[in-house]
Amino acid sequence: PDAAALVRRFAPRHLPDAGDALDEPIDLLERFLRSPRAAEIAQAIHLHRELEFLLAWPPGGREDEPRYLQGFIDCLYQDASGRWVVLDYKTNQVTPTTVGAVAAGYEMQMLVYALAVEEITGAPPVDLVLAFLRPGVEHHFAWNKQSRRRVVDLVHRSLAAQVDSGGSRGLANG
Repeated sequence: PDAAALVRRFAPRHLPDAGDALDEPIDLLERFLRSPRAAEIAQAIHLHRELEFLLAWPPGGREDEPRYLQGFIDCLYQDASGRWVVLDYKTNQVTPTTVGAVAAGYEMQMLVYALAVEEITGAPPVDLVLAFLRPGVEHHFAWNKQSRRRVVDLVHRSLAAQVDSGGSRGLANG
């Protein structure tokens, strides 16, 4: 597709203050469309964009007052081999040396997405990917028994901190 034409067409709706400053979004999109990741997505068996989920918390457990985590997954696709991949796009200003530190701030979000994908598809995702569009690099999170335990701990601590500070009884991400 003509990325420049698409950006110019949809910019007024999604980037109302951009005016004529569309060179960077066009460059980011065109670079991503030339990437191996975009080629893999083009071959996907199933593709979901902005997939909304509502995840009961805690996973597999019951509470007197149930809690729910709500969010939107940027991109969930089933690759040509039938494996599920979670992809989240980021536009942070990062360098190859700072990607890991910046990605760490998104760990809970990505692990919650993995739990949601298991609920939605009945299968664990094989890859959790942050695609940093500006430098054109990716960061991958593992999804295994250890990361599953870690996300439960991270969310419990986050919910407890919200309750302690008088915040809401839920945790939204997206």
